[in-house]
Amino acid sequence: MSRIDRSMAILRWAMVIAAGMLATYSVVVYGLPQEAETHADADARYYCPMHPQIRSHDPGTCPICHMQLEPIPTAHQDHGGGSASLPTGMSEVTVTIERQQQFGIATTEVTTRELRTERRYPAVIEARPSARAEVRTRVPAFIERIVVDRIGVRVRRGQALAYAFSPEVARLGDELAVAGQLGPEYGGGVADGTNAGLRRAGVDPASQASLPTERRGRFAITAPRAGFLTRVAIPVGAFATPDVVLFELADLDSVLAIASVPGELDATGPLTGRFESESGQPFVATLDSVDPTLDPQTRTRRLRFRVENPEYALLPGGIGSLAIAGGGAAGLVVPADAVLDDGVRKVVFVDHGEGRFEPREVTVGGREGDVVGILTGLREGERVVTRGGFLLDSESRLAAASRAIDAAVDAGTSPGATP
Repeated sequence: MSRIDRSMAILRWAMVIAAGMLATYSVVVYGLPQEAETHADADARYYCPMHPQIRSHDPGTCPICHMQLEPIPTAHQDHGGGSASLPTGMSEVTVTIERQQQFGIATTEVTTRELRTERRYPAVIEARPSARAEVRTRVPAFIERIVVDRIGVRVRRGQALAYAFSPEVARLGDELAVAGQLGPEYGGGVADGTNAGLRRAGVDPASQASLPTERRGRFAITAPRAGFLTRVAIPVGAFATPDVVLFELADLDSVLAIASVPGELDATGPLTGRFESESGQPFVATLDSVDPTLDPQTRTRRLRFRVENPEYALLPGGIGSLAIAGGGAAGLVVPADAVLDDGVRKVVFVDHGEGRFEPREVTVGGREGDVVGILTGLREGERVVTRGGFLLDSESRLAAASRAIDAAVDAGTSPGATP
C-alpha cells in the first residue's frame, strides 16, 4: 500500500470516529436530558417557558435555547386536570417580575360603578322644517336675470337673488308717477292706494318712483331670510306665477339628525346623544321630536335630534351614526383593554400576586367609552391585566398544550390520538 493510500485510509477512519462522537454528544445533550426529565415529571419544579417539555427538579438552563428555567406553575404540576374554572385550552401561568417588566404587564382593580350604555343607529342629516324657505314672486312676472345661481352659496336676508319684470308692477308704477304729477291735493289718495298695491306685490314703492318710464315694472326678488341656497328652480326668461317656487333656502346653523330606532326604546324622557359624521367628527345632539307612530313593517319610529352646526360641517343628505345614551345600573366594570375576545369567548387574566395569572372567561355587558361592564366571571376588588394580556394568552395556551402532551405521555397514548 502506498503512502497516499495509507493517508486516505487514516483520514476516512478519523472522519467516521468524529461523526460517531458528534452523534453520541447529540444524544447525550438533546435526547437524554429530555428523556430523564420526562420520567422525572412527578418531581419536576422548573421548566422552560419556550420549550415546556424541558423540565427539571433543580434550577438551570434549557439545553435547547439556553433560557433560564422558571418555577412550574401549580397548573403545570397538576397533570390531573387543574382548576375546573379555567377556560378550555388555557392554563394558569407564572411570570417572574423580570419578565413582567419585559412584557410591560399592567393591572387594575375591578370596581363597581354605574355604566351608562350607548346604542348606535344610522342617521341622516336634514334641515329643520322651520329653517327652510321658498322664494316666490307675489305677482306674475318674467325672469330677466338670475344673480345667485350656485347651490350651496350662503346669502343674507334681503339679498337680491334675481330680477324680474311684471306688467302689473309697471302699471302701478305708472299710476304712482301720475299721482306725483297731480300733487298732494289731488294725487294723495291715488298714491296711497298705489303704494299699498306695490307693497302687496313685494316691491318697494320708492324704487318704482325713481325709475324712468321704460324701466318701470322691473324689481328684485330677494331672500326672505339668511341661509344657504339649496335649489334654483327656474331659468332665465321663464314666466313665473305665485304658485311657482323660484329658489329654496335653508338655515344650517343647526340641523336635524334623524334615526329610526326600535319602538321599545324609552324616548319619553330627555334623551341626549352624539352624532358622528362620516369623517368621525362628533357633535352633541339633543332630542327634538319623536314620531308618535311606529312603522308597521320595521316596528321602528323616527327620532329627531337637534345638532348645532356653527361651522356648517353638516349638510342635508349627509349620513353618520347617532349614539344615544341610556340609563344604566351599577355593576362591575373593567377597562375594555382587559378583555381578550377571540370571537368565541371573552377572557380576562386575573392577577393573584407572586407572578400568578389566571385566565378566566367572563360575560360582558354594556360599554361606555373605554370601560365595559362585567356580568359574570369577576368579583369586586380583584385585579385584572390591562396591558400585556396577549403575551399571557400565548403563554397560557402553550402551557395548556404542554399539559395535554404530558397527560398523553403518562397515559401511554399520543396527544390527540383516538382511544
